[in-house]
Amino acid sequence: LQNIRDKSQSWISKALVGLIVVLLAFTGFEAIFNNPGNQQTAAKVNGEEISLSELSLAVEMQRRQLVQQFGRDFDTSLIDDGLLRNAALNDLIDRRLLVQAARASDFALSQAALDQIILQTPEFQENGQFSAARFDQVIRQMGYGRLQFRQMLEEEILIGQLQAAIAGSGFVTE
Repeated sequence: LQNIRDKSQSWISKALVGLIVVLLAFTGFEAIFNNPGNQQTAAKVNGEEISLSELSLAVEMQRRQLVQQFGRDFDTSLIDDGLLRNAALNDLIDRRLLVQAARASDFALSQAALDQIILQTPEFQENGQFSAARFDQVIRQMGYGRLQFRQMLEEEILIGQLQAAIAGSGFVTE
């Protein structure tokens, strides 16, 4: 060991160790910043990201829909998480494409109109009046916060506008 220590004191060995340290430092930083595990993106649709949290929420919503459709006795362990995740991701991509197409076609919805739709929704009313507590309870059961719900509702309406415009623009020749 003393022999190795004596030979490692030369300027060539110090330069070699310094070069190795510098190379490892650069590749180490690159691995940290470019590691796919650090990314929080499930997919990109025309430059817009679909986050992993959005995907997780969509998967959970689909799981709830299956339980609701088949009843409480439905065994959720029978669900293939990979298939459910792929289906949810495809739905999110389709939805994002439709919203992008609606916005590109200049479809819009004012915040006042969105507020009116929420205020007039029967599920959010008690005794014929809008109830903020009921609204919060219903959207919480759906897995949304207030802002998430407003964004989802706005996107649904934009998609509906786009679909209605396409359906209304069709014609049939004799």
